[in-house]
Amino acid sequence: MKKIKVGIFGATGYAGLNIFRILSNHPYVDLKYLSSRSYNGESYKKLFPSFNTDIVLKTSDPEVAKDLDACFIALPAGETSKFVTKLIEYNNNIVIIDLGADFRFKDKEIYEKTYGIEHSCPEILKNSVYGLPEINREKIKRVKIIGNPGCYPTSILLGLYPIIDRFKGSIENIIADSKSGVSGAGRKLSKDFLFCEVNESVKPYGAKFHRHQPEMNDQIKLISKDAPELIFTPHLIPMQRGILSTIYVFFKEDLPEENEIKKLYYEKYRNEKFIQILENDLPTTGMVRSSNLCAINICKTSNRVIKIFSAIDNLIKGASGQAVQNLNIIFDFPEELSLTTLPEVI
Repeated sequence: MKKIKVGIFGATGYAGLNIFRILSNHPYVDLKYLSSRSYNGESYKKLFPSFNTDIVLKTSDPEVAKDLDACFIALPAGETSKFVTKLIEYNNNIVIIDLGADFRFKDKEIYEKTYGIEHSCPEILKNSVYGLPEINREKIKRVKIIGNPGCYPTSILLGLYPIIDRFKGSIENIIADSKSGVSGAGRKLSKDFLFCEVNESVKPYGAKFHRHQPEMNDQIKLISKDAPELIFTPHLIPMQRGILSTIYVFFKEDLPEENEIKKLYYEKYRNEKFIQILENDLPTTGMVRSSNLCAINICKTSNRVIKIFSAIDNLIKGASGQAVQNLNIIFDFPEELSLTTLPEVI
């Protein structure tokens, strides 16, 4: 099979670093271009000695699109939408996988209200797809612009999807409580994320509003227009990586037995290589560390309440691994290619 030529814009952040690491083992990818605003002209190997490459980092130049089949864009919100139209001008067939938020919404008004910035290419939104493969695989196959989901939405939406899809109109409330490692904030210097500030402490944040909440509500409404708005609280916990979401779903009527509810998950995800429905154990972040897996279990606590537990690695299934999964789908590679790393158990 012919190799595709790939670039990474924003190659020195956590998402870019992990995309490089994953694609270094991909048999059908030729990494041709890495960009960094902060380290232009630096050797990638000099910055990250464990990466055996001779590639030199460059500024984000859209003209390189002429020589690429696909690119990953790991830039701040607002930067990608300014950049994408220029990429397409140079190569109308280039596949663009955005790890930021610029193509996660079809409605530009929701995006602009959420991020407080104007979308620079709203006319392209109609050509993009929300890149959650387990829900949108068939749509992903047919497009060239992917809005890679956020990490919290990945853990919560994969946990909720079978329930929302099955019990349309019957759900009264949904509450999600999520815990995330510090890497979820990105690779930046900030007092709030210094070791001494986060160690031995758990902190809720975004209590009134978190920008992933509109993303999740938008996707939930696409599954069921009658679904209630999600109530969401994220927490920062003193570890490097991982997200554990506990989701409480309240129903208007009595539910089937727990085994019947769990069958929904087995049926919905029976062919999914990266979803693990646990029999008895509850998910932990350690179960999925450094992998592209999502571990899920379900517990019925009363006739009208269930708890859903969902764990992912925020840097892999919540970002870079899922982005590569989308690449594999679009180019008709085996979906698990370069993504079969087993979880780190210690």
